Amino acid sequence: MAVLPISVIFLAFISIPYSIANPNSPNASPKPSPVASPKPSPRASPKPSPVASPKPSPLASPKPSPVSSPKPSPLASPKPSPAASPNPRPLASPMPSAKPALRADYYKTTCPDFEKIVREYVHQKQTQSPSTAAGALRVFMHDCFVDGCDGSVLISSNAFNAAERDSDINLSLPGDAFDVVIKIKNALEDACPGVVSCADILTASTRNLVVMAGGPRFNVSFGRKDGLVSQAARIPGNLPTNNMTMDEILKMFASKGFSIQEYVALMGAHTIGFAHCKEFSDRLFKFAPNQPTDPELNPRGLPRGLGLLTVDNMLVKDPRTKPLVEQYASNEVKFFADFAAAMEKLSLLEVKTDPKDGNVRRRCDAFNDA
Repeated sequence: MAVLPISVIFLAFISIPYSIANPNSPNASPKPSPVASPKPSPRASPKPSPVASPKPSPLASPKPSPVSSPKPSPLASPKPSPAASPNPRPLASPMPSAKPALRADYYKTTCPDFEKIVREYVHQKQTQSPSTAAGALRVFMHDCFVDGCDGSVLISSNAFNAAERDSDINLSLPGDAFDVVIKIKNALEDACPGVVSCADILTASTRNLVVMAGGPRFNVSFGRKDGLVSQAARIPGNLPTNNMTMDEILKMFASKGFSIQEYVALMGAHTIGFAHCKEFSDRLFKFAPNQPTDPELNPRGLPRGLGLLTVDNMLVKDPRTKPLVEQYASNEVKFFADFAAAMEKLSLLEVKTDPKDGNVRRRCDAFNDA
């Protein structure tokens, strides 16, 4: 299988393209209140109401009304005011528990060396295998787009379950990306066992690897739980393929909350790394009966035809995406800013923070109950 040379320079995009009740009720005494008017109010009832209760009404407001008196008002009605709320909210009512939030310093006290360990192992791996950055980007995107950023793509298949990792489109995901996550997880289990999720490790390592490859740093927060499901059958319709039209791809991204601009920016991740022959061999050898090679392939950049993958080549042909490709190709600052914003948004896609939805795996490639 032929493999194209690896490009580790992220700048290549230039050439490539979530009241108190009152117990002294006027109805409790047959005589008028000492402070009442000598003449009964036209609205006041001279006799106790048959429905009046000698005890405080449970529906009374827990605080005195600003206009109420500690003694019966001559204008008080023996019946509840029609404007009164039938079910006042108790002041001591507990608020519903909020969903745990991600934080940049989530592991500050529970695993203070988290960032340090990630940084050391990422640097070591990328130095030894420069393709790791591109691989981690692919693995991260493929993870987040299927049931959210929950590390489900890291799970290995077994006799009872075909996991996401063994879906046809994921078979070419680079082993270096899985390797760096596993090494970081092992080190973190020694430092702070059972604390850091694999989903957070993948997120942090991807961020650091992008920077090492020359790309922009994007903000990430932590506190994700690892998913409890990983099935290859859930892949179709959640990841773009070479036989999809641009309409289908844009609809898929829109369903996950991404705009056309964010889609184009994320596709900038294809400007580093390599592609397997099967992903573009048809454009080299079987393009047309009388023309085996796609004439639009050109070694001078994406705007000139170097969209090696069909999904990339469509970017410069579709009128909705072409202006963005041209803008990013001529403005690196703009591309870096939009790419970083899109990656930060991607890192928050359908994350799981509730223990009911996930947990912290002991191993990144297996569920805890396996």
